[in-house]
Amino acid sequence: MDTVGVDPRGVLILALDGLVLFAIVARSLWRSYDHSDRGRGSIVALEAPLRPSYRRCAAFLLIALVGSVALVGMRSPDPTVLYDHLVGRLLLLAVPSPAAVAGYTAVLLPVIPVTGTAFFVSMAVVLDASLGRRLTILADAVVFLLLSSLVDAALGVFVVRFGAPLGPTPLLSLLLQYAVAAVMLLALQFQSFQLPNLTPIPLRRGHDWGDSTVVGLCTLLGLAAAGVLIAVVVKRFADHPLLIAVVALSSPPFALASSTLFLGVFRVLTRRRCDPGPDRPPIDVIIPAYNEVSVVGALLRSIDAAAQRYGGPVHVILCDDGSTDSTRQVALEAMGDFRNARGEVIAGAHSGKSAALNRALLRCSSEIVFRIDADCVVDVDCFVYAVPWFLARPDVGLVSCLMLPKEPYLTWIDRMRFFENIGVFGFTRPASDVVDGIFCVQGNFTGFRRAAAVEVGGFIEGMYGEDVEFTYAITRLGYRVEADTRIVCYEDVPNTARQLRIQRTRWYRGGVMAYARHVPFVTGLAGPRIWFFATRQALRRALTPFRLALTMYLVAHSVLHPDARINLGRLLAVLVIRSLPAAVLSFYLAAYYGKLRVVLWMPLQAWFVLVKHWYALEGFLSFSCRAVTAPLHTVTRVGRNRAVALVESVD
Repeated sequence: MDTVGVDPRGVLILALDGLVLFAIVARSLWRSYDHSDRGRGSIVALEAPLRPSYRRCAAFLLIALVGSVALVGMRSPDPTVLYDHLVGRLLLLAVPSPAAVAGYTAVLLPVIPVTGTAFFVSMAVVLDASLGRRLTILADAVVFLLLSSLVDAALGVFVVRFGAPLGPTPLLSLLLQYAVAAVMLLALQFQSFQLPNLTPIPLRRGHDWGDSTVVGLCTLLGLAAAGVLIAVVVKRFADHPLLIAVVALSSPPFALASSTLFLGVFRVLTRRRCDPGPDRPPIDVIIPAYNEVSVVGALLRSIDAAAQRYGGPVHVILCDDGSTDSTRQVALEAMGDFRNARGEVIAGAHSGKSAALNRALLRCSSEIVFRIDADCVVDVDCFVYAVPWFLARPDVGLVSCLMLPKEPYLTWIDRMRFFENIGVFGFTRPASDVVDGIFCVQGNFTGFRRAAAVEVGGFIEGMYGEDVEFTYAITRLGYRVEADTRIVCYEDVPNTARQLRIQRTRWYRGGVMAYARHVPFVTGLAGPRIWFFATRQALRRALTPFRLALTMYLVAHSVLHPDARINLGRLLAVLVIRSLPAAVLSFYLAAYYGKLRVVLWMPLQAWFVLVKHWYALEGFLSFSCRAVTAPLHTVTRVGRNRAVALVESVD
């Protein structure tokens, strides 16, 4: 494209407009909200969320589909033409060349801004919210359109000013719009949902300039590698706007996998293992248990075997949180058979996992403590490899393990969880710990310093995601997290769709709540863990429901739009290339961890991803919405499907 001069006054107007819209969005990102959380410190007091609902999710997708069909079917006016016209009017303020502006807007693909309209309308209808809250969500749609158009106009200023080629413009525009959508959806969560108060734990860690530099460098390398691959795919296969949109939406996984791979290489080049020494300090093991009669015996026997291999004093404290089965009796019998550890069972009041953990933590006396879930089984060497990290490095506050599903694998969920675990615990988190970037030490198995846990008030009560919050809290004090794949723990996996649904909706809520307590824009950057890895995960989480709405629009466009004649072979090629990096990584990791026989189940991963997206949507739609103006002073039973509130006033 030929170089065209720009009007500085117009550029200034666009910049000022952008600042105004940024201020609107930033107000939500800075957690300016009401008093929904009536708890204090390590206790959260929120209204209980809605129960997950297939009907609610189906209504959302139906409205998104109907809205997409309506938008695609509109010819006078055509929504895409209206959006291009809006961008053109904004761009003319800075570029006084109608021909150059028309040439730029002609190549734009306003898939995401148009989809965003349908998404926000669907949310305004389906969320269990007041009329005022629904209207604010609709207002967010307007802000989203204006912000997207300003971003496209800014890109246009760059393109026409420097004569950049128009070929990559549609892809760059889609990626920028996608980033705007992620930020807007994160702001929608903070603005609309009842969420915990900001963390009161002081930030005592430094700026982590070295780690942040490595993260930035690996991210740039990952983006470059992904960019090269995407350019090849677009040139060879994406000859239609919808194919370009599919490529654009597939690029974030490429970039994520590439940057993680570079972090892994850096870890291999710079890290040294922490091998066991002669010291065997005493350790405590705390276990929360509620109706775990079928699994708790196996866990306790595995802990006794691990205590034998460890060789030091091991004290096991199981808190029976008001079980209605014979969990207590089975636990006492198993502890009576201990040969290498000693154990006790204490009574809880059926007030939740965190409360049970805190009761057990009060009985601990050792400096090193392990928290293990009752439905797990530990490897015999788990303590042997975990304890040395605490002895060798005083700045290590948490130690993570390689989590694998229990064998034998009997269901498709077992196999899918295996692929998920080796990708997360066998690759992503070990690669991230080289820059202290692990944002969650899973609750199934966590090694930690007792003094640090006591200082942060133990495990937070009254919210989901207590393991994420626990990780965030302890690392704010300046401690680091280490991941060692020689430490192995085996977990129970949901064996039915219902159990998987409960687990994933709980995880989704927990991730949103924990990040809301530690927003880096307000509570401090707290190292790459929060400002980069946790924020990246929060943006991905926020985009999950949006991707379903986007799929509805792409389907409607490909079926109804007269120009949407896509070569199915090329579309299939794009989808295969999109899944290729994940498939290669899964194959390599399965071979590395000696489970090649599971590779035959890899084709089901696409279905598993779709199921997880559905459950994430259920988690998103289950949040209780906050009031628009008046603070929420009381917690009541609201809505037909609303559970009784869990909240009590905390003095």
